[in-house]
Amino acid sequence: MAAKKSTRGHVTAVVDILGYRIAAGQYAEGETLPIEQELADSLQVGRNALREAVKVLSGKGLIRTAPRSGTRVRPREDWNMLDPDVLKWHADPDIASAQFMLDLVEMRDIVEPRAA
Repeated sequence: MAAKKSTRGHVTAVVDILGYRIAAGQYAEGETLPIEQELADSLQVGRNALREAVKVLSGKGLIRTAPRSGTRVRPREDWNMLDPDVLKWHADPDIASAQFMLDLVEMRDIVEPRAA
């Protein structure tokens, strides 16, 4: 059981690292990520943990994979901006644009009063 927990921890960490890098523009829209083994080695995780993280990021709309094309960063308009992780990465003060923060405040002004 401990091994599975450890693997989940690695997957979560890789999702956060890659998600932050993508949101920060370290991997630009349309850019291909490094090959699987190279990326796994640089993150110091196994290929299985990396593959699971890629599935999670794909589900959030940040990347897509295709045979012989590799893993590419999708355009920002395809990202699930309502996903809590994607919002967290974008709202980081080191990378958030002023326009993003204004849009986020506007969205909160619309949603939060109705939710309360």
